[in-house]
Amino acid sequence: MNEAILKRVNDCKRTFMLSELVDLQRVQSVRMPNGVNFCVTQVSGVVVYGDLDQFAPFMDKYMTYLESKQ
Repeated sequence: MNEAILKRVNDCKRTFMLSELVDLQRVQSVRMPNGVNFCVTQVSGVVVYGDLDQFAPFMDKYMTYLESKQ
């Protein structure tokens, strides 16, 4: 992926790049890591997989996003 695009995704408060783009506003559930990966289900039914090393950064950004909505 183009580095400029990835930087824009990372700078955006509502998005995170896993195996594909995740809109944090549309997250329905997050499945805990199983030793291989973790899954994020969006309200559209799309399941997005992430590597184990992405779990902590994803959860940090997701929790920050949720706190900003309160």
